[in-house]
This record gives sequence, structure tokens and C-alpha cells, in this order.
Amino acid sequence: MKDLPEFEGFWWSPDDPDTQLAGRLISDDGVAKLILTIDSPGHFPFSRSESREYEVLHGRTSDGKQITLLKCFDLNTSWSSSGIEKRIVLANYVLVGGLVPQSKVENAFSELSLKWPGLQRWFFESGVSVEHDDGDFRSFTIRYKAKETFGFEYLKGLKIEFGFSTDKIPFGGPLTEQIEFNEIVWVTLKKDTPKSLEYYIEKLNELIQFFSICVLEYNQPQVVTLVGDFDIETREDGTSISPHLQVYYSSVQEPQSDRRPHPIEILMPYGVIKENFQQILKSWAKVAAEVSPSRSLYFSSLYGTNKYIESTFLSLAQSAEVFHRRRYGGTYIPDEKYREDVLPALESAIPHELDSDVKQAYKQRLEYFNEFSLAKRLKMMSSNHKDVFSMFVPDWKSKIRSIVKARNYYTHYSEGGGNVAPDINKLVEYREFLKMLIELEMLTATGVNIELLHSQAKRCQRYRWNFPVNHAK
Repeated sequence: MKDLPEFEGFWWSPDDPDTQLAGRLISDDGVAKLILTIDSPGHFPFSRSESREYEVLHGRTSDGKQITLLKCFDLNTSWSSSGIEKRIVLANYVLVGGLVPQSKVENAFSELSLKWPGLQRWFFESGVSVEHDDGDFRSFTIRYKAKETFGFEYLKGLKIEFGFSTDKIPFGGPLTEQIEFNEIVWVTLKKDTPKSLEYYIEKLNELIQFFSICVLEYNQPQVVTLVGDFDIETREDGTSISPHLQVYYSSVQEPQSDRRPHPIEILMPYGVIKENFQQILKSWAKVAAEVSPSRSLYFSSLYGTNKYIESTFLSLAQSAEVFHRRRYGGTYIPDEKYREDVLPALESAIPHELDSDVKQAYKQRLEYFNEFSLAKRLKMMSSNHKDVFSMFVPDWKSKIRSIVKARNYYTHYSEGGGNVAPDINKLVEYREFLKMLIELEMLTATGVNIELLHSQAKRCQRYRWNFPVNHAK
């Protein structure tokens, strides 16, 4: 919530709207923090004895803005100054532009609108043209024609639309010294029945992650707006006006910079998959749900707040392992056969004289003895893209062995000796290897043609920078 403006006004619980407290809503290190002023302790609408959670809080600012706070937590932290008590409440979501009824929280919104200028580079198509008059470069005409809006059913009952416009309408005149405007991409999600904020945030994160993988850089909307299915006004001409609420929320993932990638850095631009984009994005919706834990590990490791190379490497290794398990399964023999024919024999081999806790620990480990190792999983997935890895990492098989050895150093450290800490520079190489592997696998899972994907990967400048020793000639 780094872009959350500061708001001062009065705040209350929908359960007791007549009791309102003065307070200031601020963003503190990315967290929405409501600092309440309590001058009448007996009328305080929240618990004073213990920390509590609140589904909804309402507020009205000094300039008349209506604000809804969702998923709030009373820290039960207070202090006094000149006899006036202050108290802090945290909010996960801040909605500016309306008061969401507490009874409508689970089905309050019919549409999500996203102002997404970062997608302009991904589309790599502009409605701007410059025409010169008869080769005279002192005279030219700037024209803009917005591309056609297009959309399709993203999920059952959920339509997605992509629209294009400029952020301002330029005007000329005798005092005009410069003309400036930017093309903006708008993405809209419309549900056939109203849904909760969490539903739309989940779908928003899916889209952010898909486009981030295509671009190879965290790519998020600039403005997030929800259209409410409450307090709908009807005009005299019969048209309806629904409240539009700008959404601010905390995210554990943030872009590393505000720069927009050059087209040569993008792995999978729109123009390359234009003909099959609808099917690819719809497939992503299904894949995203299937490999949700892998997605979370991948994005939190690369764009989260923890930037230690060791934790990033371990998270990516786990992400790759989870992805393989979710997509491919992975047992040496059928699981039923293992449990019926093999597991009992292994358990019977455990010495009876061992302590019960030790025997139970061994039995728990044997439960997973039939699953593929990390090395086997990485080799199987890398083999799907050996055309790419042979170019960038010719020794990719031995690289996998080194990755597994490094992972084992951190997760299976032995006091018996023989432990050699991985070199930090090597960990960077392993991180980039795993990162590329996961990206290729995720796009393959959406149905992107694998030959096309490999062709794009081999010319992608971002990969060429990350593997400089093995540049193709």
C-alpha cells in the first residue's frame, strides 16, 4: 500500500454507526494503519481488553470521501497524550469511494477494472502514428487511433476484456510548447454474479503472474478499481450508476523497479501468441489453480522482501519440485503396489528393539520413499527443454547434480563432516537455472507451442544476459 494517500476523518463500525471516532489512515511500511483518537473511553466501539478482528469498518474523510476498511485487526496497542488516548487498527484492504454494507461483503462486487500501463510493452502495438508531409520533417501530423477492445470468457461466468486509450486528451493552441500523452491498457473482469473482494484479488494475482512470466519482470496494474453491486443510483433516463471503489491492498510481492522492459527482453510477447492467446490464458486459469503452491514459492522468492540468495535458491528449488509433483506426479512404481507389496516389507525390516519414537519416524519417512527425488524431477523437466538448455547451459545435467548437492547442504546438513558450503556465485547460477526452468514449464503447461517457446527463449535478451558464458553464435 505504498501509494495509499493519507486520510483524516471519522471512523465507525457498521454495528454501531452512531459512535464515531476521529482518526488518521496512513501507510506505514506498506501496511494500512488507522490511528484512532479516543476522547470518550466509555463510547469506544472496539474491545479494550483483547485484540480483535473486524470484517468491516467505515470512514468518511474531512473532504467527504467514503472509505471502507476490510479484514481489520485491532492491535490492542494504545498510548495517551495530554489525556487523549490513541489506538491502532490495521487493515488488509482499503476501498476508497463507497461504504460496503457488512451484509454484502461476500457478494459486493460485479466488476474489477485495472489500469495497466505496464502491459503496453507486452502488447507491443501502438495506436500512435506520425505522418510527415511530403518528406518535410518540419511539418508532421500526430494521430492516435485506439485499438479495438476485445474480450472472451476467462472462466465460466467470468469475462475478461482488454481496452486501450490515452491517459489524457492533448490540445493545441498558440501557447502549446509540447504535447504529451501515454497509451494505457485497461483490463476488466466482469462476473455474471456479484463476488467478494478476495475472489477478484485472487484472479488479479493470477493475471499479474501470467504477464510477469511472459515479460520476465513483475508487472502489476497501476490502479485497481472495483464496481460495487450496492448503493446503485438510477437516473431519470433509466441508466444506473454503480459505486466505483479504488482498491489498496498489501502485497508481499513488489516490482524491483519502475522500468519497463525493452521488447527484446520479453520472453513471450502478445504478437507471438496472438492467434492462440484466448486459449492460452484460459488454460493458465486452470494451471494456476493446479500449481498454486509452486507459483507462490516462485514469486515470493523473486519479488518478495527476502532477498537473501540462499533463501531465494531454496524457494525456487522447492517451487520446481512442487510444480513437477502437481503436474507429473512421480513415483517409481504405482503407489498402490508400493503400499501393498513394498512398504510392509520395508517397515518389517525396522529393528523391533528401537524406541517407538524412532520407529515411527522411520515409518513416516518410508511413506515417501517411492516418490521421485529432486534430481530426477529436475532432469525430467529439463529434458523437455534440452534444446534451450543445451544452448545456454551445455552441462545442464551436471548442473542439476550441483543444484541438488547445494540444496542438500542447506536442508540435510550432516554433523559427520563432508559439508562444503556452495559458492555464492554458483548459487546465483543455480537460481537462474531454476528460474528459467520454472518459467518454461509454466508456459508449456498453458499450451504454448513448445517449438515457438524454445525459439523465443533462445533469442530472449534477458536469458542471454543471465547466461553470458554460453551465448549462441
